[in-house]
Amino acid sequence: MLDTQEIIDRLPARLLALEGAVDGLQQSPSEDQFEKSEILSLFDEIMNEIDYLLRKVLGEWLANPELAMDYSCKTAFRRAAMYSLISLDECKRWMTYCNGADRNSILFATAKKVNENEILAFLPEFIVDARKMVKVLEQETNDIEI
Repeated sequence: MLDTQEIIDRLPARLLALEGAVDGLQQSPSEDQFEKSEILSLFDEIMNEIDYLLRKVLGEWLANPELAMDYSCKTAFRRAAMYSLISLDECKRWMTYCNGADRNSILFATAKKVNENEILAFLPEFIVDARKMVKVLEQETNDIEI
């Protein structure tokens, strides 16, 4: 796994790549499953990285930082709202993004099902929220020097 700063440094470029791919798909919609699966894979990777970084930040505020590493994606974002890192409206959107990222999980049978088209539909909003989250995480990691 990359270190925290390396992940933060590469997220803007990865979000730009995701944005370009989503724009390309919207401009010339196709049923190319390979293209869609590549976009969904990049979304999953970005979500995992943001979730990991958020849990690292939250862990610094706990007596036992390793507890935060056991948080689910949704719990991490709920805690982020509780600590005012994100707004309640943003938290609600992150719950949807967590559902989308969980679609490949073994535990997905218990999660709200989100199909590929729903994920592709919310990606433009995800990109905006993810960019904001990267700034928050960057600030927080600078403040606590993870």
